[in-house]
Amino acid sequence: MSKTYRLGNWLGADLKTIYKYIKQMRRADQLTRPSLLALQDLIETDPEVNMLFSTMFTYKFPDPDIPESPISDYMDMLLKMQTVMSGAPVYNSVLGSAPLNSLLVYVMATPPGTMAFINDKVNKCFRFILRDWAQYLSNEDSKIVLNSTDGWLCPESLATMPGFLDTYQVDMSDPVYYGFKSWNDFFARKLRTDVDVRPVAHPNDPFVICSPCEAFPYFIERQPKHRDEFWIKAQPYSLQHLLDDDALTEKYVDGTVYQAFLSSANYHRWHAPVDGTITKAYIKEGAYYAEALSMGYDPTANTYSQRYLSHVNTRAIIHIDTGHSAIGTVIFIAVGMAEISSCPIEVYYGENVKKGDPLGTFMFGGSTYCMLFQRGVNLSFVAESIPEEDWPTSLQLVKSHLGTVRISHKKGR
Repeated sequence: MSKTYRLGNWLGADLKTIYKYIKQMRRADQLTRPSLLALQDLIETDPEVNMLFSTMFTYKFPDPDIPESPISDYMDMLLKMQTVMSGAPVYNSVLGSAPLNSLLVYVMATPPGTMAFINDKVNKCFRFILRDWAQYLSNEDSKIVLNSTDGWLCPESLATMPGFLDTYQVDMSDPVYYGFKSWNDFFARKLRTDVDVRPVAHPNDPFVICSPCEAFPYFIERQPKHRDEFWIKAQPYSLQHLLDDDALTEKYVDGTVYQAFLSSANYHRWHAPVDGTITKAYIKEGAYYAEALSMGYDPTANTYSQRYLSHVNTRAIIHIDTGHSAIGTVIFIAVGMAEISSCPIEVYYGENVKKGDPLGTFMFGGSTYCMLFQRGVNLSFVAESIPEEDWPTSLQLVKSHLGTVRISHKKGR
């Protein structure tokens, strides 16, 4: 595929409005959260990190139409981050459903920012920060923003998620929160089980690949290389980096990579795309707010860099051995983006799964995923019958028909 389309609904308003809000937003009087204090200490004691965080806020893009950073320096950033982390994202907020991401839109795209946000020490601090905030977002206190009057469950919000009450597990006896216990409980909501709201496509046909997520097609690459320059503007897939130097990488050279993108309002759980046995399932820790420098200023909050992020961000990697020589082992990779970087896995090594069985979930919003198919697997995707310009509106429901493996008479079990 020759084009990349910008999907998702990451930002709550246009950038001019967001930047004005950030400049004027209330910030904490004093930094008190241990996770933010740890980042402050790193910035002030590590010479390289200090240089990057001292210059990213003052950097000016050559394009005069790009507004200057709405945050003045790293202390302004930390104090405003503490304000954001004092509660859960508010419905209809200017900062949207990923407010930390909105705070960092400008600096993520700067040359020093792109270096800072792939620094291992910086990402260790951000891991601490996001896990710190996640404790609150998974606590019952955070559900206040979900209320059905003016929160995420109000009629206006539900109108943006058609069929919400008929699709997900809700408790209609609770008219305020519909039974959701926390912010993360709402964002990692489960499908109804009393009604088959997302039936598995062709459950008895092993050669039909099901959509593992509720997502929009983003990119299809045939014949990816073992090692490539994924940081350049074209962002080709580099299998060695994508698969964390896995010894099995060679089997996927000249195979197929399929990538799709979840928006903030989508269902966020992952399901098995094929029948098979789990042969690997692990988390690769990585970056959280990285961007590809080659993409330049990104007003969409890092969606321009999705293929790049697949190589450097925190991600869950799950191998499913189908037992069929015509399919081999399918690899599913759930890539965390920004706040959405917690990817708990719900399967284990040696477990047998059927198409549609749960694999895990993104916590706190939308993200992107990749599926890898081995060299020699002959398959076509439903998305290939859709004009690429229509991909941003072509939501593929979880467990629906994603693609088909075409087999020759020489291949079988």
